[in-house]
Amino acid sequence: MSRYSYRSAEVEAHELQRMVYDNSALDYSAAETILESHYVEIRKASNLLGSQNQYTSRYLEGTGSFPDLGENIRYAGDPADYHSVKIHEEDIATFVARIVAYREVVSG
Repeated sequence: MSRYSYRSAEVEAHELQRMVYDNSALDYSAAETILESHYVEIRKASNLLGSQNQYTSRYLEGTGSFPDLGENIRYAGDPADYHSVKIHEEDIATFVARIVAYREVVSG
């Protein structure tokens, strides 16, 4: 079972996270299913950007020379292992917009 990382999340997500870690109120697999139901692979954001998953995921925590654009973005997985990264479907537009804005600033 994968671990979930949240930069900032809604109260409901924190409660579900607590249930996953504490095995309380819901069984482990049910809580995992609820958490995963709103997460999509990082590929969705990458496709919108015309970028590869490995580069898109680096913006979540500012890996290497990439800036940290992941504030308040809910995601699961480890950005260092881009195959495991899933992003909350409601946060994709915000995340993509931040990357596009950053690229525009950098390119002048």
